[in-house]
Amino acid sequence: MTTEQQGAVTPQAQNDAALATLRRFPTGIVVFLSLITVSAAAVLVSRLTASPVAKCGSKIMQPGDTCAMRGRRGRSLGDRNFEEAVVAAEKLLLGQTVAAAVVLLVAIAFLIMVVHRWRADVAAAPQLTGTHGLLGAAAFPTGVRTVVLFLTAAAVGGVSTLLVLYVFGFSLLGIGLAVVAVAIVAGIVWVGRPQGTTIIQVFTPGLAVLTRSQRTDVDWNNAQVRTRLGSPPAHSLSWVGRKGSVDIDDEVMFTNLRQRINEIQWPAVQQNFAAGQPIDFNAVRLEDNAVVNGRGRIPLAELHSVTVEVNKEKSAYLFSSAGQKIEVNTSDLGNPDLLFGLLRQHTRAAIVLH
Repeated sequence: MTTEQQGAVTPQAQNDAALATLRRFPTGIVVFLSLITVSAAAVLVSRLTASPVAKCGSKIMQPGDTCAMRGRRGRSLGDRNFEEAVVAAEKLLLGQTVAAAVVLLVAIAFLIMVVHRWRADVAAAPQLTGTHGLLGAAAFPTGVRTVVLFLTAAAVGGVSTLLVLYVFGFSLLGIGLAVVAVAIVAGIVWVGRPQGTTIIQVFTPGLAVLTRSQRTDVDWNNAQVRTRLGSPPAHSLSWVGRKGSVDIDDEVMFTNLRQRINEIQWPAVQQNFAAGQPIDFNAVRLEDNAVVNGRGRIPLAELHSVTVEVNKEKSAYLFSSAGQKIEVNTSDLGNPDLLFGLLRQHTRAAIVLH
């Protein structure tokens, strides 16, 4: 990645800007989470100090009253007496209290994790100050992902516990279902734990990638680029030994990484194919003159087409023979240019990728 490719901005200036992004305090997310925390705490206190009130619509019921229950379209749902209305009010109050507590805990958890991740990122910044031979650098904040997953966890936790306890109350079934809902929320919180800022530095021998406050040095021969086709496409970087990938929102950075990986790995890929050695493209492998993954095996001599299917439901490559299809997500296929280059050279398959 040359200075000309990045305009007038020097690699050193790119690195300084990336480190400034890494060190910047996530004020927006912290303020947002703080407001949610205060709001949830206020609701929780109000529910803890409230008493159940039997109501028929907006009217407060008295002992001996009967309420004619009706659905949204006026359909009769039967009658509810005062005692039954009190029980329903108690269940609703319990559900509201637990739901507010769940949202409060989720907000506090995310708030603590966001600040902890920022502190860890700042502490990790010295790992990226060495710039000898630096060709380029870019930073990719992950705050939007954090907010989306927080909202998901809070919504799932709040709504599910409210509904479960309102319907089943403080019964064994209600408690069991509430525990399941909280466990699901805990899973979402774990998956959504803040990743902080990702920084990618480009050097002649390879890459330095800082993600989750940890630096990894990646040799060009071990690097993989992936693209989830769609509108717009979503790009990412991975490497041998890593589960998952790192999102790349900079189109220029991704294009240059893709070109460099293709240039460096293409000769070795051709040699390995000629020698009959397996070649791993993450979602599929070329092995024993066949396209292989856990779902099937298509000999290259029988491969007649590779197509792409992109719609609202999926974005997938389809490898097809007369009797079999292998479908893989476009976002899971590593270094697709190299794979399709080999297939064009060594098969007669029609490769249509648009």
